Amino acid sequence: MTAEKTAEYTHDIGTDLTQSVRTACARVMEQARHVHIRTAQIPAYAERISSYFPYENLWHSAGWHFRSNSDEALAAYVLTLDSVNFGSGYFSALEKREGMSGYATIASWLTDRFQEQPLTPHDLKNMSAKLCADIFHQDISNPEMLELMERFAKAMSEAGRQILEHYDGRFLNLVTSADYSAVGIAARLAKFPQYADVAHYHGFAVPFYKRAQIAAADIYLAFEGQRAGALSDLEKLTIFADNAVPHVLRMEGVLEYSDTLAAKIDAEELLEAGSEEEVELRAAAIHAGDLIVEALHGLGQIGVMAMNLDHYIWDHSHRPEYQSKPRHRTQTVYY
Repeated sequence: MTAEKTAEYTHDIGTDLTQSVRTACARVMEQARHVHIRTAQIPAYAERISSYFPYENLWHSAGWHFRSNSDEALAAYVLTLDSVNFGSGYFSALEKREGMSGYATIASWLTDRFQEQPLTPHDLKNMSAKLCADIFHQDISNPEMLELMERFAKAMSEAGRQILEHYDGRFLNLVTSADYSAVGIAARLAKFPQYADVAHYHGFAVPFYKRAQIAAADIYLAFEGQRAGALSDLEKLTIFADNAVPHVLRMEGVLEYSDTLAAKIDAEELLEAGSEEEVELRAAAIHAGDLIVEALHGLGQIGVMAMNLDHYIWDHSHRPEYQSKPRHRTQTVYY
């Protein structure tokens, strides 16, 4: 099943998007064959990481992201970046900026473009693979990079059309229409086809909405919790299910993989988007994430949210001890 086909399994977004994610992921873990949560290891893991919280996210301090006094330009940057916040399965071929990860490379090249002139919805609507390659400084004579830039162009073009058709051509209108709700922002984005992150598992839909949720969190971070970023329900967001979270939790002993799955990942074989194994990896990340947050609360870290745990795990996933072993690779538009 390809990444695009996973979106065929639609589900009613409704008013409680994140609860539907949690319910489906818990159901997956009741049936999972390839990934097991070692719940007995969670208290010890929570103890090991408790001192890192409250955890400061590096959105602005890392220097990758665009800053602006214009709320519209800042919303445009966040929503443009999150329209292409995927491609980890291609990052082994990505031409990275020195010392930067794949994500930091993409974010910083987009920042350079916005510092010259912010992209408009019309710019996005008319995006092409060649224009993407120019913005992100990639060589599309490499077939793998051509495929990624084509996916980027499609996602950006769709975002531009949605903003023009439904939000009067203003990125900020999408954000403010959610009435300061992080889940509301995610629910609006989840209606975009490229954000329709819903898989299929044993006859039922499994929504993840990773990019829709992380876009809401990024609005909060980019605006530093002020103005359009003064969101009221960040605690409802789940952990952002990609390939970094399960990898770190595997290496910390919280997740255990079947021998077959472990061998595939360690051999750096691509896992098919929407496959049973890939769905279990992402569902385990979300369900285990909530259990870890609960354990941190029990240690007195009552302010920790799944979003904060995700930021800690993602930042630390780039440390040498975690990079010493492969994480799973899937070529998908969802992470």
